[in-house]
Amino acid sequence: MKTITRTIMGSALQSALLLGIRPQILPFTTLNEKFGVLADAKLNEGEVPHLGYFAIGNGGHRNRVGADGTPYSTPHHRVSSHAALYRHLPFVLRPVDNDLSVSERAQYGMRVLETHNNLRYWAYYLKRINLADVLPVIEHTVVNGDNEISSPYEFTMANLNPTPPEVPNEGVITTSGNYLSVSSILKLLFTAKDVLELIEACRIKYDNEAYAVISEIGLVSGVDRLATVQGSGNQSFNMMEVACAQICSFITTDHRVAFTNSGFEQNIELGATEPLLSATDVVTAGVLRN
Repeated sequence: MKTITRTIMGSALQSALLLGIRPQILPFTTLNEKFGVLADAKLNEGEVPHLGYFAIGNGGHRNRVGADGTPYSTPHHRVSSHAALYRHLPFVLRPVDNDLSVSERAQYGMRVLETHNNLRYWAYYLKRINLADVLPVIEHTVVNGDNEISSPYEFTMANLNPTPPEVPNEGVITTSGNYLSVSSILKLLFTAKDVLELIEACRIKYDNEAYAVISEIGLVSGVDRLATVQGSGNQSFNMMEVACAQICSFITTDHRVAFTNSGFEQNIELGATEPLLSATDVVTAGVLRN
């Protein structure tokens, strides 16, 4: 079971975009500051942050031992002001003389130079999300006892010509239980190739492949920014980096990828799922009589 915690940075971004004003990127809220990548970057004129990246980590759980000696894990709790994962993992660690190709690099961001066992590696701490098939859908959910059936809501001219519902001034007022909501499913894909890259990264970073556990995920907003970065030797080149990267939501999960080779797919609901009443679902009334 996954637990999702929204951050206050994500709420602030959502409010700014709804109001059509320039988002404010406050100090000590970006992964750029944490990793030292475009740490001082500000939003340029016309740049609009969007949720398009994710980060992974293995610090989302703590290990415990029960009274009978059986080991088990419990999740670490989150608060909305947290701005980073508890323990970030790189998606990829590559030797400086064997970096990702141009096409491979386009999938990642937050590129950092690290040293492990006196050898230098390029680490990539963000991966881009494919948003091509993500579409908000307005759904009408009909509640029948313990069953709920959802279907796309269809607007009619009645929506443009609303009439006040009849609400009696006495008796018991109830709702039907039916509601409207917005569903927008985001699919996070962690492929078999991603598994191999993470296992290798943990072997290099920790000298132990068993560290390849994804127990926390951060959904990240930001903007793509063309940046000049260091290559092998004294060479440099341009790559599309991520600026003003902020975690909008934390997901506590548990994928022990060190023990699999197939990867995983995780569906995340990004819609405005707050139940809202439609005109036809507002009230029914039963009159009380003495």
